[in-house]
Parts: sequence; C-alpha cells; structure tokens
Amino acid sequence: MKKNGLLVAMLALLLVATVSCDKTTPVPFVSPIGFETVTLGEMGYLKESSFNEDGLLCENNYNAEWNAWKGFACSSLVDSVTSGYTNELSVSAGKAYLGQKFAVVYEDSAVCKFSNNGEYKIKGLYVTNSTYAYLDMKNGSAYSKKFVAGDWFKVIIKGFSAQNVLLGTREVYLADFRDGKTTLLNTWGYVSLEEAIPAKVQRLEFYFDSSDKGNFGVNTPKYVCIDNVLVVR
Repeated sequence: MKKNGLLVAMLALLLVATVSCDKTTPVPFVSPIGFETVTLGEMGYLKESSFNEDGLLCENNYNAEWNAWKGFACSSLVDSVTSGYTNELSVSAGKAYLGQKFAVVYEDSAVCKFSNNGEYKIKGLYVTNSTYAYLDMKNGSAYSKKFVAGDWFKVIIKGFSAQNVLLGTREVYLADFRDGKTTLLNTWGYVSLEEAIPAKVQRLEFYFDSSDKGNFGVNTPKYVCIDNVLVVR
C-alpha cells in the first residue's frame, strides 16, 4: 500500500510539472537603444528634427530662422578639447558609449517617449557631460564660472505614465564639488532608474540645475550626453 501511495504521489507531481511546462510565459528581455540607426547630416549630427530609434521618439524643437534648437539631438562628434558653444554637440568622453552615435539633451523639459504610446520599464542609461559644459565648468567662460569647492551641476530625470502621472525622479550629478569632492564627469557612467523610477513609463523628461545661477537662471550650459538606454520589452 505504501508503494502504491508513493507511486500515485510521483505521478501527480509529474502531471503538475508537465502542465507547468506547457504554459508559456513571455520572458522579458532588455533592449538597448544606442541611436546607431539615426541618419546624421554630413557634419556628423542631427539637430534640426526629432528622431525615432527603436520606438523611442526623441523630440526636437528647431527654429530654422535662428538655427536654434532644444530638446534632443543625435551626434557622432567626439572633439573633447575645443571649448565654447560651437562645439555643443561633442561628447567630453571622446567617444560614444557603444558604437559611433549618442544623443545630446539640451535645455529643460526635453522629452523622449515611446512612439506607440506604450509603457515600458527603463532599467537605466549611460550619461556624461558634453564637451561644451565640461570645459566651461573646468575652466570658466564669459558666461559661466569655473567650478570651485561647493559648486555642482546636475540633470534631473523624471518618468511619466501615459496618463501624465509622475512616477519617479532621479537626480544625477554631472559635477560635484561639495564636501571635498572634485567630480567632473568626462567618462560614461551608468545611471540606474530601477529604484527611483520603478514602474513602466511612457516618457522621460530632462531638467537641469546648477549652483552657478544668474538673473536668467542657470549659467552652466544645460547639456547632457546619453547613450545605451536599457528598455525592458
């Protein structure tokens, strides 16, 4: 009787295992967005229009009359030594994180969003300073100060749902001279969003703040370079 009972129990477990194996659960995978398929102009950048990379729409506001833009640009420029506004689309790290291209975010309220209006989990992304911002903070300029003890510059990333609900905020210091630190980022660094913005998002918005302010707000050039956005599909 004991043997028969043991046999019945084993058959029941086998049946449960078989049924479990028959159920197919989609396995999430991480899809890195690296901007490599964006078509650039002959000068090695795109700052005149929005662009879509693997379903992530990076919005751009361009004024043709003034050749002025804000929001997102895509670039392959890696000049890490030339200072000033004319080098605004170069990365201080001297290379993209992976591949040849990266995104440049300029000014507050820059938006990237999923073009199908869907919501996805963003694990994180890689960031570093633009050459323009980096050298302004390192050396100072006619418009912004050389950073000294107590100074700081940060980008603020906010995640929103499709219903426009703020889901979380992540602050990232691109320069930090507080409390004896001398951080001035010119290499690619990974920024995790898993704790600060744990839910699925429809869009990210970018804002800037700095210890260097004047009558018109932040003096530090409000740029950040990003690459390899990790999206869970």
